[in-house]
Amino acid sequence: MIYSIWDVEFNNLVGAYETEAAALESVRELVELNGSDYGESLALGGQEEDGPLLMLAEGAALLRRAGINAPAPMPVRRRAIG
Repeated sequence: MIYSIWDVEFNNLVGAYETEAAALESVRELVELNGSDYGESLALGGQEEDGPLLMLAEGAALLRRAGINAPAPMPVRRRAIG
């Protein structure tokens, strides 16, 4: 599997890696250089040879996967309006 880091805000490939560990190390370096706000616009994709690109994690979930403290998503509360 090839792992890739994407900047989803601009739909740009940041890098491609042979291992998930290498991709996550790149995320840690990017966040260290640019701040966690930048990390929120990153996504991790994975692709088997000749297979589709699969989204593995993005934003805060990707930061947590990389071992970076990121806030957990807020639960959605549904309520009637009116």
